[in-house]
Amino acid sequence: MNVLAISTFFLLLPIFVFLRSKRASAYEYILVLLLSVNILTSFVFWSNPIHQPVLKSDDIMEISMVHLYDGIFAKISFICFMFYIFFIKIIDFKYKVWFFIFLVLSSYTFYYSDAYSTDQWCSHGHIWYHLAFHIFVSMGASIAFL
Repeated sequence: MNVLAISTFFLLLPIFVFLRSKRASAYEYILVLLLSVNILTSFVFWSNPIHQPVLKSDDIMEISMVHLYDGIFAKISFICFMFYIFFIKIIDFKYKVWFFIFLVLSSYTFYYSDAYSTDQWCSHGHIWYHLAFHIFVSMGASIAFL
């Protein structure tokens, strides 16, 4: 099994933090739902990360439908978590700073994961940068449930 299929389960960390929370808001239930979809689609995709022709042109890489949905839900989740933590969640400023640090680190690792995957799908750099992305996103998302 691919290391990224296993590292998808790092996204369970924020759900565990959510379950230990004594006061969850409706927003947080929505975020947990998004995380659950992310875990499911990411695990299914990374269990067999093969590109299948879906979108075909010179500018768009061939991807499977699961990868397409995984990417869409991941982007939606990324935006929702940023908006919630920066503008809705009332927490100490230091947690917002930590979230910003994880946001920068996850953006950096995603950028390099994408660069390596564009050069060679499932290359060493692609896999390890995406693994780091899973870790940083999990740590950052956990802040939403503190």
